[in-house]
Amino acid sequence: MANYYEDLILNYQIENPINKVVSKIIKLIKYDNDYENAIKIILENNLKLEDIVGCTIRLKRKQIVKLASKLISLNK
Repeated sequence: MANYYEDLILNYQIENPINKVVSKIIKLIKYDNDYENAIKIILENNLKLEDIVGCTIRLKRKQIVKLASKLISLNK
């Protein structure tokens, strides 16, 4: 039993803070359909679309395309 706890402590990894931000963004898009606030969070945290897509499979392709389109339109 001691080995279990030693392994747990030695292999413990702190959750990447980006994952929490991405989860918040996903919630805004998927459940609230709030792309504007999702984009604000993306810009505030200096994230790229790759960061969002790379951290999740929970968004549908249509949602990713809509988010990308809105992000691109902001940069023009």
